[in-house]
Amino acid sequence: MLYFSWNTLFFFSTLLMQTQLIHNCAVETPRLEQYSPDGGKPEQTLLESFPITVGRNETADLHIPSSRVSREHALIVKRGSIYRLEDLGSTNGTFLNGKQIEEAVLHDGDLVAFADVEFSFFSGSSAASRQTATQVIDLAIGEGQDDLDPRSTLQEVRRLHEVLIHRGFVHAYHPVVDLVDGRVAGYEAVEDGSVLPSRATVAPAAAECRLMSRLRWLSRILAVEGASDQPLETYLLIPLDASDLGAEGLTESLEQLAAAFGEDRRLFVQVPENAVSDSSYFQEFCSRLREANVSIAYGGFASGSPRIGQLRRNPPELLKLAPALTQGLTRRPRQRSQLEEIVRAATDIGAIVVASGIGSGDDADLCRRAGCRFAQGSFAGLLESAFPAATDRDAGDIKSIERG
Repeated sequence: MLYFSWNTLFFFSTLLMQTQLIHNCAVETPRLEQYSPDGGKPEQTLLESFPITVGRNETADLHIPSSRVSREHALIVKRGSIYRLEDLGSTNGTFLNGKQIEEAVLHDGDLVAFADVEFSFFSGSSAASRQTATQVIDLAIGEGQDDLDPRSTLQEVRRLHEVLIHRGFVHAYHPVVDLVDGRVAGYEAVEDGSVLPSRATVAPAAAECRLMSRLRWLSRILAVEGASDQPLETYLLIPLDASDLGAEGLTESLEQLAAAFGEDRRLFVQVPENAVSDSSYFQEFCSRLREANVSIAYGGFASGSPRIGQLRRNPPELLKLAPALTQGLTRRPRQRSQLEEIVRAATDIGAIVVASGIGSGDDADLCRRAGCRFAQGSFAGLLESAFPAATDRDAGDIKSIERG
């Protein structure tokens, strides 16, 4: 069993049960907050006059004396009630909630990183009211939120609070099958899709009290707890959301999960491929996980072989392909050629390919011929026909996941 402090959650729940709605009339100066590594009160940078220049230049409005930050790194602008973050062609990139951007809208509570120097952005809602109120975000800021009802959103926040307090997650464990011998090599923990809402619905919760971050944290803990009850010597794949990257304490929490999972089994962390970057933060993130015996997978890969070359700096152990690349191979010979190219490129950087969305034994066989080592999908229920010679399919061998 894994343990963590429920006092924090109880305190959080007390605040949330007192939640009221406030509107955008209650505002003060927007700001960036930076936390020191050794704790303490965050250092605030008020954003009083726009545009705000960010960089290593001493003349920058936000001067960051780091060699990894470009002299003219980024710009923060305000257009009406909307704040935007723009990268100025920096060497090491600008990131919003773990994803590298060229230009993006800033929302209250967003995590912003200039290279590997991180800040939290706050639009300036009243500090006094923030403790007991959920601010109604300007609907013009969020895309696809035109029909968002504030009171429905508040009810959703309270529902998620109940999920958090009562550990209300149910996980399914989807098998990952070895295409060579038909054994179950591992499982991916997939939470019930009805528990966590869409980004549009949960925007106020994520911005004001980081509820989504806590929920995903709890989901990972429960996923490992559930898998730990199984006697199988298999690996477990737990997915991360792109917005998890850069979150405070993420690496430490994953290290603890790996230790709890046990030395005889391997824990894989699946990072969305579109959130992978060459930033210093991401390199350190990958390095620390590997030191803690946590393996790395990139999920949802939907690009071609040239993109794989860009992953060489931080190569994954597993590269999980999007279903669009692997479905219907029996009818699409050109796609089979593309898949073979992707597998060759992945092999060149030391990554093992996982095909997903496989619905038939024929597609599974074509993926195997293209070089995919593992596969997921409804075909797993057809193993008798897909792998007539396979035996002991419920006792996967973790040693099958070895490079080259």
